[in-house]
Amino acid sequence: MAPDGFCASRVFSRPNSFAISSSGYLAYEHDWSKTLSSTIGVGYINVRNKPFEADLAFDRGYKPLVNLFFRPRHGSLKGLTVAAEVEYAHRINVDNSESSTTRAAVLMYYDF
Repeated sequence: MAPDGFCASRVFSRPNSFAISSSGYLAYEHDWSKTLSSTIGVGYINVRNKPFEADLAFDRGYKPLVNLFFRPRHGSLKGLTVAAEVEYAHRINVDNSESSTTRAAVLMYYDF
């Protein structure tokens, strides 16, 4: 049984009456040693916009990233995690205008 408000005949008679979006994320993690590891990844999203949405509405974009984690296994620093990550994000709007940004982050925590 179809959920409330959904009508299959509406989908076929008006194919633009709802949006189908797609997205995905792919990452690879590598252990360089017992204390160092890193991840490289990329994400992508493609939004199927409605005809009435503004020209500057988000349409599609991608975001690659890379990070490095340091986790000492012995001594007084055992339990400490220090990490750094760099991300780049790029977006394309409905009107095909584009923008991008780069972000760097540092993380540090201690497990007792």
